[in-house]
Amino acid sequence: MDQLRGSGGCGLLNLPLQCFRGVDDAESECGLDNFGDFDWVIENHGDEQRLEEQLETLTEFIRARL
Repeated sequence: MDQLRGSGGCGLLNLPLQCFRGVDDAESECGLDNFGDFDWVIENHGDEQRLEEQLETLTEFIRARL
């Protein structure tokens, strides 16, 4: 179990990323990787408050144009 613990004793588990040919390289997974600029980018990195702020901004933008 010690190999799963990071500094400070918090639980960490690093798993190797498994990629499956025909799944992870499919158009539905990576078709927009090199698209260019998007009008909106919603970042979801586990910060719930930041995610809510981004979604609220997007919602206000949409409502203003209805």
